[in-house]
Amino acid sequence: MIIKTTPRSGLTGYMNIFTPGKHIHCIGIKGVGMTALAQLLSRRGVQVTGSDVDEKFFTDAVLAKEGIAVVSFGEADMEGVDAVVYSTAYGDTNVDMQGAKEHDIPRYSYPEAIAQLFNGSQGIAIAGSHGKTTTTALAGYVFSQIGADPTVIVGSNVPQFGGNILVGKSDMMILEADEYQNKLELYQPQHAMVTSIDYDHPDFFPNPEEYEKVFKNFIEKIPGIVVLCIDDAGIEKILPTLSPQGTIITYGSKEGAQYRYTREGTEGVFTITDPSGARHTLKNALIGKHNQENACGVFALIHALKIPYDPQKLEEAFASFQGTERRCQKKGVWQGVVIIDDYAHHPTEIRATLAALREQYPDQRIACVFHAHTFSRTESLFADFAESFKDVDTVLVLDVYGSARESKGTMTSQKLTDAINHHSHNAVSTPTHDDTFQYLITHHDSFDVVVTMGAGDVWKIGDQLLHYAN
Repeated sequence: MIIKTTPRSGLTGYMNIFTPGKHIHCIGIKGVGMTALAQLLSRRGVQVTGSDVDEKFFTDAVLAKEGIAVVSFGEADMEGVDAVVYSTAYGDTNVDMQGAKEHDIPRYSYPEAIAQLFNGSQGIAIAGSHGKTTTTALAGYVFSQIGADPTVIVGSNVPQFGGNILVGKSDMMILEADEYQNKLELYQPQHAMVTSIDYDHPDFFPNPEEYEKVFKNFIEKIPGIVVLCIDDAGIEKILPTLSPQGTIITYGSKEGAQYRYTREGTEGVFTITDPSGARHTLKNALIGKHNQENACGVFALIHALKIPYDPQKLEEAFASFQGTERRCQKKGVWQGVVIIDDYAHHPTEIRATLAALREQYPDQRIACVFHAHTFSRTESLFADFAESFKDVDTVLVLDVYGSARESKGTMTSQKLTDAINHHSHNAVSTPTHDDTFQYLITHHDSFDVVVTMGAGDVWKIGDQLLHYAN
């Protein structure tokens, strides 16, 4: 049974606003985290509405399926709204934020709202620079399949969930915990898993030391089990410096990991040796070493927390998990070319995903359509980005996607293309969606696999190809 510890904060304060019959308006509702929150509140009987930009995102379909009304910024009716939850991408200058202020409506950021829902539960947080979305979805799926019946909040659509969330009946909540803007400071989980610590979000964290400190503080405050991947260089670096309240459990492929996994070929089979020396052979349907590593961490979490399970159901759960949208997701085939979409937007993620694709398609010609996300990240990690595409045959480089965070910067498609070509000589500058689409149409005979990659709207190019007449 899960180790019980005393909640650090109860369902108090503004939590009473999130009750059946109340009307919550979500500003920036199309963000993946906001979409998950909106679904959770809606399924708990809260009336949810939202507003956002007109641009279409994959979350539009999720919200429409849930029956949540979404309007453009400036068109929201604030009459009768009990509280506003807003994405941290939008501040006081947003027209709907101003409308909420004029109506004297209480306003709470997304992480504040999530924290109030999460902190009073038997919370398990999945954090890390990379892999937390797929790992949270996998943990939620496996926990649910073995009967733990958790509520799960994930930062992407999970087809087997029918959205971003599962709403369970138990006291357990599994949360994808994002470090950006130090949201980790707000969360008070009972237990946690951290996949990696690798400098990111330079628009908020001025240097790697400040970034590492956020994770260190997070790990040290947790009263229960904390599962850490010792294959990760960032975790390995801070591990000797930790003074945890709880118990540290390690996993990975390195000797010394308390839960050590070994790969059995390239077909997704792996064996985990637990601290007692017992061996557990599992299969993962997701490709790549990094996904087996994440699966090892989920198993370690279940085993260390002493969650009861039927071994056959556990094996079936790991083997049947199909992943999340935008994580090495096969979208279809166009004129014999396999179209894949992936969210990777950090050099470490890019290398891991492309290595997995090369392992999956060893003799095929792979083209990567890369859309860098935010000027600050691209500039700060520029040298690493330049060396990240050696496992593909061609890279098509779009201009940077600034997102709601940044409106401009000095980085261009051509600068990044030149840097990539200094190392692997396989990059072509195609600054716009139309440039890229036309290049793929013209040169489609040169590719067997096309992967669209980035945290912005690059996925639309793959969809456009799949709808293009053969």
